[in-house]
Amino acid sequence: MLNKVKKFFSTLQSNKSTSTIYSNNSSLFLRAFNNPIIRPTLTTYLSLVYYENTGIVSTAIDMLAKGFISLTPMLYNKETKEYITSHPILDLLETPNADQTKAEVFGAYSRFYDITGNSYLMCTCSMSGEVLELFYVSPISISVYSNPKDMFPAYYIYQSDSETIKFDREEGVDGFRYINRNNGTYRELWHTRDFNTRGLLGLSKLNSIVLEITQILNSNKHNNSLLENGVRSSGLLSLDPTLTQDQSMKAINTIKEQNSGSDNSGRMIIAPAGKIDFKEFSMSLKDMDFKDLKIEIKKDIALRLDIPLALIDTSGQSYNNLTEAKLSLYDNAILPNAKRFYKELSSFLCTKYKDLQGYELTFNILEIPAIKQREIKNLEVLKNMGILTINEMRQKIEYEDIEGGDVLYIPLNLVPAGSVVEQQQLSKKIEEEKNKIKYSYEENI
Repeated sequence: MLNKVKKFFSTLQSNKSTSTIYSNNSSLFLRAFNNPIIRPTLTTYLSLVYYENTGIVSTAIDMLAKGFISLTPMLYNKETKEYITSHPILDLLETPNADQTKAEVFGAYSRFYDITGNSYLMCTCSMSGEVLELFYVSPISISVYSNPKDMFPAYYIYQSDSETIKFDREEGVDGFRYINRNNGTYRELWHTRDFNTRGLLGLSKLNSIVLEITQILNSNKHNNSLLENGVRSSGLLSLDPTLTQDQSMKAINTIKEQNSGSDNSGRMIIAPAGKIDFKEFSMSLKDMDFKDLKIEIKKDIALRLDIPLALIDTSGQSYNNLTEAKLSLYDNAILPNAKRFYKELSSFLCTKYKDLQGYELTFNILEIPAIKQREIKNLEVLKNMGILTINEMRQKIEYEDIEGGDVLYIPLNLVPAGSVVEQQQLSKKIEEEKNKIKYSYEENI
């Protein structure tokens, strides 16, 4: 099947002879940004800059990463449906290498994916295939080169201050692998990418909200400049009619340079007396209304990253909506990502362990307090309906069985459908018989 796919792409691309590089050149972003209609494709570098400088974005992405880190890895046997909690691969995930912890590697893996649309892991193995260490790799250090014959990645280049590593493509029974062999060991790179309409790199989630993020940064800079400059200028600027055209244009350009833009917000106008007249219209910034603007932008960013607004905007928080918001966060954001990441980890690492055929990496969902509480409520409904025994309910939430817990209980006030009318008729007859006996007794007296 893989050969058919390669042949198909080879036919389409037969007229091309050079490979395409997918790197982190910010000039592509700058050229596209001049188009007022099409949003530019955000580069890896600028995605990271926005994450570092925008509080709402970093808060949301960190929230997703912390949820992913908190999950405990397990092995799942797809045939026997059993879980394993002790194995060398689980030890590797708990202590990936001598310098980085699970929280660092998993946190970077999640954050880079959400920020840039691309996340990389690299493992070091012995020639026998034993996994020695696991590392995360920053997307800013990776360049991808396509194969002109089939449009799959031909190789990856890792570039750091101290070394350059080329990961060449090797075809295995389970697909392509990108490996660097050297001195009795080999290193393998694994690329997890988000959806993209073009190219071999994933598309950043921030790409569709880049203008909203830019508005937040500019509004923050504008407000800060007002505080620093201490005054605000808003009005009509008039030039002396005796000035020549060149003098007028020079004065206008000078004033624009000194007073336009968010960096110059509120700066005073300095000009020769009698040559320039400025009449202030208002001292209010109502036209910009930054407060309402930032609230709306927060909603857009939270919506794009699948973060419930109640977790971002604390002004309307209550116990009930906070509980629902946490469940929504896991259901719509953390768990879908976690399932994808664990599938990727299984494809990357499980094949290197001979005893893990038929196994996959997963996690214990019941360790999440909000999810466990919801599960208990659902099980309680089933128990009260007489569908589950107490022990079956306890097994679902990973509790031990108890004596007498295998008995199925049903509520005593439940009767078959249609028997209510019969019961009412029987009660009426009994009441009539009682009245007859009472009347007969009184007559005899």
